[in-house]
Amino acid sequence: MEKFTRFRLINIMIILFSLGHNPSAYGEGSSDQLIQDLERKQYLILHNMVHEPLTKFRDEEKVNCDSVNLNEALSNAAQIQMYLANNDDADIKNLRQSAKLFLDIGDIAFEKQCFDFAEKIYKHVIETYVGLAYIAYRELAIIGLTNVRDARHK
Repeated sequence: MEKFTRFRLINIMIILFSLGHNPSAYGEGSSDQLIQDLERKQYLILHNMVHEPLTKFRDEEKVNCDSVNLNEALSNAAQIQMYLANNDDADIKNLRQSAKLFLDIGDIAFEKQCFDFAEKIYKHVIETYVGLAYIAYRELAIIGLTNVRDARHK
């Protein structure tokens, strides 16, 4: 196994283990296949940490911009972001996933007409995810801010 592949495999296993999952339970076969299996599992775990409470918020009958579910989704996204930002081994794919999770929160908050909350999230993405690797995410956040502004003026 080449050095980079071994390094990447160890990094993914550490992230999964730190999230409370046993990485040895996932994937078998070649190291490349194992890495792909672990990356897919890591993506799903991080995605679900935000999307499970976010879906509950979206499904709430009464609009509550201080919803426990919305705040749980935000708290989980912030924890993921902080962990990845402080992890020297995190790659750009992980950090992009973090930006996407925040955009998802902003979009659902906007959909439920929680405009102040959505605006805060979109501004966070613009201010936090700097550099060429995140330009598409900042552009989506700018579109979100424009939508919030337009919705407020209707």
